[in-house]
Amino acid sequence: MVVLAAGLVALASSTSSACYAPECEGDHRRQPAAQGVMLDDVTWASGPRDGRWLEHRRRRAWFLELPPSRKGELPVSVEPYVSAVPEPFKDPGGGTFSVGTGPTADLRLGPANEVIVANNTCGDFWLRVIVRYARDGGAADARIGD
Repeated sequence: MVVLAAGLVALASSTSSACYAPECEGDHRRQPAAQGVMLDDVTWASGPRDGRWLEHRRRRAWFLELPPSRKGELPVSVEPYVSAVPEPFKDPGGGTFSVGTGPTADLRLGPANEVIVANNTCGDFWLRVIVRYARDGGAADARIGD
């Protein structure tokens, strides 16, 4: 029974990542907050909806700096969207996009007023991230560092 359990653990850990080949080695990129756009007073986006999205290559992690005006506030939501084309709203073939889930958009809050979005697959995508804050400035929620 112990051997069976150990085998299942080994199988589960070996299938947790879809990448094994050297061409699947990853990297990371940083995006300053100024390269994003404020959509309204509580919503920030990594770029315009109808512009070129961030290149979200295989095994890449994006460190997205959040707006300085919201420094210290925890976002209410972080919404990653992925597409197979760089500008899905301009694609003549009717480019599509979807909410990034699981290993295509692994989310973390970084320590320095940033959101980290990692592509933990061997697939190449394009990424747009929407970050929403509370209208009251986060007073009702915990703040980063509290």
